[in-house]
Amino acid sequence: MHNGSSQRPLAGTFRNTILINSASTTIVPRKSFEFHIRHRFGLIEPDRTVITNFLGMDGTSNIQFSFAFPLGNKTMIGVGRTRNDKTYNLNFKRVLLSQTEDNKIPFTVALYTNFDIKTNSFAKISSNAYFSDGVTPFKNKFNHRISYFTQLIFSKKIQNLISLQLSPAFIYQNLAEYNQDNYSYALPVSCAVKTGFYSSIIIEYAYLVNYTTENNLHPLSIAMEFGTAGHVFQVIATTSQALTEPELYTSTPTAYTKGNFLLGFNLRRTFRLKNKKNIEHTRIK
Repeated sequence: MHNGSSQRPLAGTFRNTILINSASTTIVPRKSFEFHIRHRFGLIEPDRTVITNFLGMDGTSNIQFSFAFPLGNKTMIGVGRTRNDKTYNLNFKRVLLSQTEDNKIPFTVALYTNFDIKTNSFAKISSNAYFSDGVTPFKNKFNHRISYFTQLIFSKKIQNLISLQLSPAFIYQNLAEYNQDNYSYALPVSCAVKTGFYSSIIIEYAYLVNYTTENNLHPLSIAMEFGTAGHVFQVIATTSQALTEPELYTSTPTAYTKGNFLLGFNLRRTFRLKNKKNIEHTRIK
């Protein structure tokens, strides 16, 4: 006899709508909303500054506050503000295909897009500055503040223990460094391994296809994730302070092959709307 329930979408591929830096295929549940705090401390180097700067906490840091809201069962939108460059962002995610319990659909596919705008003051530019053609005098314009990011996210849950994700991405910046293209591509790969009912280890690595970095290094992050009723908390070791995708995938990571890295954390709080008058906290399943 056919078991229709086995064709249901597989739940719990990832606990969070964001893994460490990369968006996941998870959507904010209906009748709820999320609040995120993401923080990166200053640089840690393998010398005495580890102590004098207290694991990078005395250094310049970066922080982002954001909200995420569902639009039905398969769609969500988010808004946020990041300290670096006083950047505001608007993002959209739509699940196109969901992995099923019987594995007839073997993976989940989602479309994610993000729009960034920097609102800090333009840096002063020399009167002798030119665009890359060497002829056109450089002038700051409003559209130089804007960047675009789009990716197709593929994820798969294996034996309720391991979740894998591949997220080919396209980035377009209206203003890029003189030796870089306006457009660039990245290939983030992520893996989450459950270590307990409410805990996981997450690893993210992003291969930068056509963006040239010093020593050909690429962004790398490792996190320990803990879940409680309505919370997800991550302690992170990472190679970049960037908290928006266009910056993360178009900047040079720290020299982690020499022992340099940064500490940080991500905190997600989910609130479930019980009715028009009451709000109750969600519980992680």
